[in-house]
Amino acid sequence: MCESIALSSLPVAQKSGFLKTYMSNHPDTLVAYAKYFGKVTDSISSAEMTAIDSNSMTLTYTVKNTKQKKVIQQVPLDPPLAGYEEVKPRLLGMKAEAQEGLGMVTAVVHILEGLYTLSLCKRHQTGFVVGTVYFLNTVIFGFLTWTDLRRQIQDARIESILKVE
Repeated sequence: MCESIALSSLPVAQKSGFLKTYMSNHPDTLVAYAKYFGKVTDSISSAEMTAIDSNSMTLTYTVKNTKQKKVIQQVPLDPPLAGYEEVKPRLLGMKAEAQEGLGMVTAVVHILEGLYTLSLCKRHQTGFVVGTVYFLNTVIFGFLTWTDLRRQIQDARIESILKVE
């Protein structure tokens, strides 16, 4: 059992250096992760991802107005990542969840996302009822709805190309 967990962590763990560097360019996201998933109540001046694998990530944060660094061990990635291709969508989803949980996302953002969703529905002719459902879901739940819609559109395009062959 331990071997299977260790092996499933490899695809993500092998690229952890790149992921840590990439995430260093998103300090607001890391602070949101620390506050929300790490349940940190301290004021935070900065945060960094110090490790990531298929099962969890480790964050280190600096307490505001001090040089004191604290570690948040193993923020779980539940369910575990099956592969490296799942990292970006999962981290984006976690960002949205953290920001909403912390009250950082406003209704205005969701309405703008809803308008984008409507443009996707119009462009791809989903019909009034389906378009309305996607719009309302986006206003309520945020970008995760239109990312799912875009994935479905992409899948449909690939399927239509495969039919031609």
